[in-house]
Amino acid sequence: MEEYLVTLCEEAAAKAVGWRRYIHEHPELSFKEVGTTAFIERILRGFDGITVDRPLKTGLVAVLKGDLPGKTVAMRADIDALPISEDESLPIRSKVPGVMHACGHDAHAATLLGTAEVLSKIRHTLHGTVKFIFQPAEECPPGGAKDMVACGVLNDVDMIFGMHYHVYEDPGTFLVKPGPLYASTYDMRIELSGKGGHAAFPHSGTDCILLASQIVVGINGIIPRFIDNAKRSVLTVTGITSPMTYNSFPDSVTLIGTMRSLDKDAEALIIRKVTELCQSYARLFEASCSVTFTKGYDLVSSDPVIAAAVRKTLTEEFGEAHVKEPVPLMGGEDFSSYLARVPGCFFRSGTRTVKSDGSVSPPHCSSYEFNDDAILPSVKAQVSVLLNVPGMIS
Repeated sequence: MEEYLVTLCEEAAAKAVGWRRYIHEHPELSFKEVGTTAFIERILRGFDGITVDRPLKTGLVAVLKGDLPGKTVAMRADIDALPISEDESLPIRSKVPGVMHACGHDAHAATLLGTAEVLSKIRHTLHGTVKFIFQPAEECPPGGAKDMVACGVLNDVDMIFGMHYHVYEDPGTFLVKPGPLYASTYDMRIELSGKGGHAAFPHSGTDCILLASQIVVGINGIIPRFIDNAKRSVLTVTGITSPMTYNSFPDSVTLIGTMRSLDKDAEALIIRKVTELCQSYARLFEASCSVTFTKGYDLVSSDPVIAAAVRKTLTEEFGEAHVKEPVPLMGGEDFSSYLARVPGCFFRSGTRTVKSDGSVSPPHCSSYEFNDDAILPSVKAQVSVLLNVPGMIS
């Protein structure tokens, strides 16, 4: 990166740290990011050459047209927070009870703001157009990305990029690979019903508690016995609910859970096997059952050619030791909605914060703490990626 660009990135990153802290102190839940959207819009309207569009109630799209012809590319950041009460010992804390940024979305927004400021200052040498997408509700499946896409934000976009902060790598370290990076996700719901009865006479009714227990055990045998290890998948029962009394068994039980997979064939087989297992046990117990799998996010899979270009760009900027091949995660991400429409690449940026006891708090945790040292290298990374798309700069 040329020296003048480094200086611009440093200046923008210093501001982005303050923006990140403000957004962190004023978190808002999915589809309620009214104040966050207003704050982002106010900052963007201070940048030369940028126009702002509000296709949804929350979230927005900023457009920067270079003075020279070229491609249209997009970079996305999510802006919503989580319903978690933040650890009061942290130095920078949420001012909203029960809501906090525990997944780095405050930093995603601030970093993209910094990137927009840098590119706005070099728009006279920019080929093409950059769209900066500030998206609501990534944490609320099926996610706000679908709404953004439905509004047409990708209609003229040639390719899209996204970055997510990663707590288990140091600032200045990046993870990028072609192909799958985040799993597809499904919510699982199993409803069992039969004839309840007195606990002293279990033969007189349908013991849905025992039935549910057998189903849980059976479900845990599906993936290791029917799914190839290479087709990474997870199936977990996360809750069991029923009416409760000491002296009777209920006439209904509900199980919920999640299924995640990096392989579409495995998805279909798991759904079929769970359904067959539940129906078989229900018949044995003379009960009825319904099995529902509701799609959350699709598989996030980076285009091989674009991912290779991103990896090359980051390696040239930060050195080979700071660009790694990530292991695909079983978490979900609605960036998949953009990749279903246009090719692109999703990559991660390190933001490890080691606490005094040597631990690292995971995301979606009350003690999650963002490392502001990650913002400067991440602004540089986003600027480098956008400028190294063929034809973007003279």
